[in-house]
Amino acid sequence: MSALGLDDGETEDACYFNDIAVSTDQVSSSTVKVFAYFLFIQYGADGDMRGENMSVFQKIICYVILLLGAAGCSANHNTAFRNFDVNDGSGAMVDIKQRAVLVSRDKWDDGSTRTIVCAEPSPDALSAYAAELAAEGGNGKVGASIAAASQEAAAYVGLRTQSIQLLRDAFYRACEGYMGGALSPVQFDILTRRYQRYMVALLGIEQLTGTVKAPPVTLTTEGQASAAQSLSSLRAQKDAIDAKIEALKTEKGEKQAIADGDGDDDEKKAAQKRITEIDQEIAGLKEDKAAIETGIKNAQGVVAGGATHAEVSTVGMPGARSEATLEKLSTTVGEIVKEVLRTDDLNALCLAKLSSKDGYRDQTEFDLLCQKNVEALIEARGTQATANAALIGSVVDYMTTTDLTASEVVQILTGLQKFQNETGANFSVRVGE
Repeated sequence: MSALGLDDGETEDACYFNDIAVSTDQVSSSTVKVFAYFLFIQYGADGDMRGENMSVFQKIICYVILLLGAAGCSANHNTAFRNFDVNDGSGAMVDIKQRAVLVSRDKWDDGSTRTIVCAEPSPDALSAYAAELAAEGGNGKVGASIAAASQEAAAYVGLRTQSIQLLRDAFYRACEGYMGGALSPVQFDILTRRYQRYMVALLGIEQLTGTVKAPPVTLTTEGQASAAQSLSSLRAQKDAIDAKIEALKTEKGEKQAIADGDGDDDEKKAAQKRITEIDQEIAGLKEDKAAIETGIKNAQGVVAGGATHAEVSTVGMPGARSEATLEKLSTTVGEIVKEVLRTDDLNALCLAKLSSKDGYRDQTEFDLLCQKNVEALIEARGTQATANAALIGSVVDYMTTTDLTASEVVQILTGLQKFQNETGANFSVRVGE
């Protein structure tokens, strides 16, 4: 048996409570561990610290050390971290303060392994936590009081607009579908391209109509813990002061008799000096007594508490739009929506399929269809480009051979610019002097 309460050959440092060993490795703080070792050596070096051989004070010290060490883990009561392996077919329930990062490995047809990672969008919750600990100990007969309190407040603090909400969830769900095998690589590629178009449209609509978002929230958490003396302790101190005052008064009476008597002058001077000192001591004790009486009146004992305050800011929030503005915006938004929905994904699907190394290998008819579609698309683009070039050339010839006014030139150039925006034709017109 060592001074730390260990059996010979044991490798674990432990403090024993009624023959129950509590490992000091369970104490999270290294500083508390060092302090624990010091106390074990200080109070246990002279004998066995097991069970009944430990004094009451030693047991209390061990309890307090473990309690203070465990206090460092209080944040774990309000947070959680779990490993989530999707390959074993099990699921998990998570709260708003957790973020799932899913990792899965899949094999290609050629035997190679690929790793798929899907990171869940970060939570928009902020948690504020406050903990308080108050303790009181006494001498003489062993006595101790400990109080602890904790508060937590959470709030939504993320910038979550319609487009952010849709796109972050859509991209994550698409990744989940790809990881689970519901989406092929080609389908995942098509969805990604589609979401990119939707992103542009949604951001444009939000800029026109005004972004609806949650206001920012500020949390301020404060805590307080106090360990005032107990009522019985205060009363005992008051009684001790009263007794000391009475003793000083008795001594003062004796010295006063000497000072008023017919004795030696030196004795009278010494007695008078002591009377002055006694008066000062009594005055100080009365001040202490008044403070103790106030403490008795307002005695709270061991108190722990705290509070959390939240402030919502509306700075930067969009204002209301007029009816005329909303009417014009509705037409523009409608055109944006139609343009996005009018997009044909067949060409993108064919390009993704033809560039994929494992997509639809056995569907030869689809291969031929995509090849023909791509060839027709290239041919149509070439024909359109030729027609656009011929049209633009004729317009330029007309402008250079005809005497036009400045307003007519501006009108023609505006029409060409509009034609370029609608068709995607590239041209450069230089008007000579």
